[in-house]
Amino acid sequence: MFLNRKRHIKLLADKFAYSITYGNDFIILCNSLNKIRITDTDKYSVLISYDTQTGNTNYIANEEDIIDTLYEFLRHDKLETIQKKSGKLLTLKDYIDGEGLFFENKIKEIIKELNSGTNTHKFLGGNRIEGEIYKDTLILVDDLMFFKTNMIDLIDCQI
Repeated sequence: MFLNRKRHIKLLADKFAYSITYGNDFIILCNSLNKIRITDTDKYSVLISYDTQTGNTNYIANEEDIIDTLYEFLRHDKLETIQKKSGKLLTLKDYIDGEGLFFENKIKEIIKELNSGTNTHKFLGGNRIEGEIYKDTLILVDDLMFFKTNMIDLIDCQI
């Protein structure tokens, strides 16, 4: 599985209060409502199995879709089918371009805090693209549900 995504999956599980179990080629996320199994299929995609009201469903996700798909599953409080988004994966540039200089300065300030050892959890908000800092990671979500959710490690980020 994509090593940088395993860390992000663990952060999402923590954020949404899911337990996490690791195997050689799979990860299982559980809470009282749902059980999500992520299994390597090849080096370009994973199989995500999850429960819906009508039974178990399988979903193939490529690297760009993994975090977006999991974010949608984990934040829902009902067993629903998730649809793939057709937009591109959000980037830090998209966030700054869409939200302006204030947010660019805010991100720079947060990066300094992280480099000084301060652990942060902040909701930054935004007009179209919403930003949230969870631990040392920026989570970008399109509130119109077109662009794909992304997680960006701020500790390594250069603005």
